[in-house]
Parts: sequence; C-alpha cells; structure tokens
Amino acid sequence: ASGTEGQARAITNGTSDITATYMGVTSDTAVLTVALGKICETLTISGVSSMIEETEAQYTATCDFDDGTSDTVTTSLLIDWGSDSEETATVSDLGLVSALESGVALISAAYLNPDTTTTASNDITLTVTQKVLESITVTPPSTLLTAVGQTQQYAAMCNYNNGNSEDCTTDAAWDSGTPGVATIDNAAGSEGLATAVSTGTTSITATLNAIVSAPAATLNVNVGAVCIDLSIDSADSSTTVVAGASLNFVALCDFQTTGGVIEDQVV
Repeated sequence: ASGTEGQARAITNGTSDITATYMGVTSDTAVLTVALGKICETLTISGVSSMIEETEAQYTATCDFDDGTSDTVTTSLLIDWGSDSEETATVSDLGLVSALESGVALISAAYLNPDTTTTASNDITLTVTQKVLESITVTPPSTLLTAVGQTQQYAAMCNYNNGNSEDCTTDAAWDSGTPGVATIDNAAGSEGLATAVSTGTTSITATLNAIVSAPAATLNVNVGAVCIDLSIDSADSSTTVVAGASLNFVALCDFQTTGGVIEDQVV
C-alpha cells in the first residue's frame, strides 16, 4: 500500500519468506522470524463472590500460555480488569475490587497478547450486600456534673459488620434513663447534649435502627461536688506518635461528694 511499501507486520509466532519483485526480477528470499512472546491461551480469574458494601477484596488472574507454562498476571500491564456495574463495584488496574453499594456485578478481565489478540477470562458474579449496624458505643462512658444547668456533650459511634465505624451522634435518638437527674437533647445542632437537673445518677443511651448502645453511659450529677484529684489519660491506645501526628487526651477528676469519692470522671 502507498506509504507502507516493504513494511512487514508481525501477526503470530513463526517464520515467513519475504521477497520483492521489480520489472520481472525477483529478489533473493529473506527469512523473517517472528517471536512475539507467549500467547495466553486461557485466562482464569479468582476472587470472592460476596462482599459487604464499603469493603475491598483482592482478585487474582492466571494465564496458561501456549508454551505450556502458567503465570500470575494479576498486575500485568497487559491485563484489563472490568466490572459491568461500576455503581455496585469497581476494579482497579491491580485487581483490587471495591464494593460500593448493594447489588450484583460481573467481574472479568482480558489479556492483550503480543499478536494483538485478546484472551477473555471467566466471569465472577459478585453480590454486594448492604452493611448492617451491629453496635453503638457512647462516650464518655462515665462523667460527673457538679451544678444544675451544667452540660456534657456525648458522642455515638456506630459499628458495622464490614468492620467500619462511623460517627452517628446526629443520627441517633438520645435518651436519659432518669430525666429528673439530667435531660439529653435530640434537637438539630445539639444532639447528645446532656444538662444536669438535680443530684442523682442516670444512664445515657443512643439508639439507631433499633440498636441500643451498650453498655449505657453513666452520668452522675452531684451538686456541690469538688474535684480533689485531677489526672490526664490518652484516649488513644498509644502515647507514642511520630512528628506531625496528633494524640487525644482526656482529663479525669476524682470528686468529693456528700456520699463519698467518685473516681475517674471525665471533665
């Protein structure tokens, strides 16, 4: 063809005799050997068939080549991963599947061979299920207020079956077991805010999707109680951090009350 005269295009492994003819004269034969590399005859992918939304799973891909060898090609530049429902699940170039929302997706891959043909894999039907709330944790677990009208802000952490936890302070319904001791707010902007009413003890709980926080947080109200010992403690599991990181501390008081000493109350 015009512009590509004399250009040979490799198609598959093997040899070919190349000649040229001009004005009735034929050239000597040139032998062209094509060694394109191995051809993936069978591509097999493997991975889980069910996931919970907001989780990840690693899939793998293996090629059976035309020279009788097999190799893992999960992260090869020649493999193209895909999902037929990217609203449900996506697949990275490295075969990492991310479950996004409940539904069904077909996960597949294709291998680009050196001769420009492609080898398609098997399909895996992936079912993604909705995450389920398993428990709620309320903090602080125990605190003491010393004056009528004094407040304490509570937080709720929702723990799901996918291993993730989310702050659900504003979504949960808050309750004080003894509102005559302390009330707790559910109004927008002040969810989880407890206010002391009178001396006594009440339990504070948060509820979401019929799941009630456990154990309940304890709120002590002791009007006139005095902090006699103050200490600090890390709210995190470690007190060693790298430069640029942050660490949360809490202040704890031992209070002298008319009924005795109440220890380790968050203030």
